[in-house]
Amino acid sequence: YEQRAYLNMDAVGVIHMCQKAIQTLARMSGGSMHKVGNELDRIQRDVVVLMNHSSGDWSSHTEYAGRVLLGLGLGNRPEELF
Repeated sequence: YEQRAYLNMDAVGVIHMCQKAIQTLARMSGGSMHKVGNELDRIQRDVVVLMNHSSGDWSSHTEYAGRVLLGLGLGNRPEELF
């Protein structure tokens, strides 16, 4: 589980770094990015969905990864969701 804990933390960290990069690009692009069909607008929406999904939930990942890395196991979290 230890390797998995590190991988989960890396994955959620990458999602958060992507969100910051996309937000910066969106701010620098101004209103023109909101045109229908603009790829940057779609990417920004996709990242927002990831941030609202469990895959981007920093609190959840840090809690369970921390438990595993401290040797406390998964607690009440199903193994399939870890």
